[in-house]
Amino acid sequence: MKRKAFGLIEAVLAAVCFIVAAIPITSLFSFNIENSKVIHLKVLSYTAAIELVNQVSMIELKKLSDGKFDIGANEISYPLGSDSGSPKLLMSKLPEGFSRILSIEKIDENSVKIIASLKVTDQPRANIEIYRILCSGRGGKL
Repeated sequence: MKRKAFGLIEAVLAAVCFIVAAIPITSLFSFNIENSKVIHLKVLSYTAAIELVNQVSMIELKKLSDGKFDIGANEISYPLGSDSGSPKLLMSKLPEGFSRILSIEKIDENSVKIIASLKVTDQPRANIEIYRILCSGRGGKL
């Protein structure tokens, strides 16, 4: 007797082989989606940290005061002191879950170390910290 169709065992075996092959492919897609989210958040963190460093580097060193400043994600204007003449940072808004921390530490009268830290509460792999040492009055000598 000649058979012209698959039997039940062949059909079940083919379905199991298909499922076994599809599981790694679907996990690969979900892994790529998660990584693209992390990359997007890391780009936002880096851009905001560079913006913070660039803004602070435009201020005269003698106007910068030592301290740690916790700047919220939604703050657009942030004063770096309590008096009315203190410099202000003008920054872009960030999505919810971001926090900015600026640390300023005077090394000597002509040098300041600034550290810009951005933290993402939902995705710690997107946290970033950038530091710069700003110098003035060196007269071209190191």
